[in-house]
Amino acid sequence: MTNLTVNPTILKTVPLFSLLSDHQLAALFPAMQHRTYPRDWFMLRAGEKADALYVLLAGRAKVVIDDGEGRQVTLAVIRPNEFFGEMSLIDDKPRSANVQAIDQCDVLYISKAAFMTCLKDNFEVAMVILRA
Repeated sequence: MTNLTVNPTILKTVPLFSLLSDHQLAALFPAMQHRTYPRDWFMLRAGEKADALYVLLAGRAKVVIDDGEGRQVTLAVIRPNEFFGEMSLIDDKPRSANVQAIDQCDVLYISKAAFMTCLKDNFEVAMVILRA
């Protein structure tokens, strides 16, 4: 896992953040980290405490659960400019599924505190989350 710098204008390409003003993006951006995960790496694990929202910048990831008989069931494939991890931030429950990198993945990691402030201050962003 590597932390790198990312240009804040990349956020305008993500539907979740496209409605934010430059000022709002500038306030949110310092709370973000760019991370790279290798292929097959688990970015999130079921049962973990929620501490962040993730935005996929590059690569593909899958949302998987254990079927109770030792097999993984893929619930969804996440593609660039999509986000994940938001439900646990909202309901304060542990993560309900695993998210595993299919390819090498570049993500933006957004802390829970920054994400909740963003929702509180931006009705439009909150509505995008609810629709998703």
